[in-house]
Amino acid sequence: MKDLYISFTIDAVKFVVTNISDQIITSTYPKHCHSKNSYEIHYIPFGYGTVIIDEQSYAISPNTLYITGPNIMHEQLPDRQEPMCEYGINFDVYFKKEKIKKDSAVSAFLENDFWIGQDKQNLMVLFQQIFAELKNRLTGYPYNLEALCKMLIILIIRNYEKTSRSFHTLPKFSLDSARNLAMEEAFLY
Repeated sequence: MKDLYISFTIDAVKFVVTNISDQIITSTYPKHCHSKNSYEIHYIPFGYGTVIIDEQSYAISPNTLYITGPNIMHEQLPDRQEPMCEYGINFDVYFKKEKIKKDSAVSAFLENDFWIGQDKQNLMVLFQQIFAELKNRLTGYPYNLEALCKMLIILIIRNYEKTSRSFHTLPKFSLDSARNLAMEEAFLY
């Protein structure tokens, strides 16, 4: 689906979805790269093939996830017997380097112009939800798409990491919020 405008922010980085696709690749997808702000997420739910990244070949099998960032040359060659299906999402990202903290969750995404591996975060379910939202267009679907795409970025970052344990904590209740909750509980009982 082209002509989308789904945007969201993680930390100080704005993500804009420019394309979402679900396709079976039956012929060679020619060598290409994306602009300085673009990232392409490739998830292979089934099928086989090869992806060539900057002249290096990688075998593709079910559950392969790979991300190509700015200026990363890549082409895809499907297996003739069992061609690969690809769920793909293209993002443009906008940020100012000085605004990104080193321990920011999104810094791991921005620092990897290329990553390939087996998905360990069950992204197939998330992609299926994204495609269902696009197909059914039920009440609030643009908000759900935004939330699902944001979750996709976080789960991709977790795939990059050896551990997904965060040292960040949720914000604490403000004193006013705590007071209001205490008063409500007092009136309840």
